[in-house]
Amino acid sequence: MADTGYQTREVPQVPYTVNRTFASLPTINFEENNSSGVNLGRAFRNELGNLHHADFTPVLNVTAKKFTLRINWPGYLPWCDVLHAFDHCYDAHPVTLARLAHMVARKIRLCFEDLGTDAHRSRASNPDWIVNNVNFENLFLVRLVHVGKGSWQPVITYRSNGTLA
Repeated sequence: MADTGYQTREVPQVPYTVNRTFASLPTINFEENNSSGVNLGRAFRNELGNLHHADFTPVLNVTAKKFTLRINWPGYLPWCDVLHAFDHCYDAHPVTLARLAHMVARKIRLCFEDLGTDAHRSRASNPDWIVNNVNFENLFLVRLVHVGKGSWQPVITYRSNGTLA
């Protein structure tokens, strides 16, 4: 990949773990414009015309129509919410990669809104990761990792042309 002048940092999340075995599903990778990751701001606005394999239908759950998205944003208590692995039409088709990117972006935005309230004061040792200091438009969803039966954790990077916030 060419040097774009941007600094990229992975959000240092503690991996979610379970105390029982589960059949692991393949990691779901996101790529746009020949670069790893999809911009969460564009995904939130459903502007995914450059997403590679946008119509691909990843396997999110083999036993249910829902799954849990788990985010362990640094300095905050773990956050999770449920997403649908199938669309809401009569035939209930599995969601596409583009639809998944949009849904995950919406949940990450919701996570930011929740964690940004006074009820969720940050315990972050690094002020760069306080959610109110992070520009959502600079976040990229790189992949989803299957971390437990029905549970997925996003790998997120922050790209900027200067300081983190």
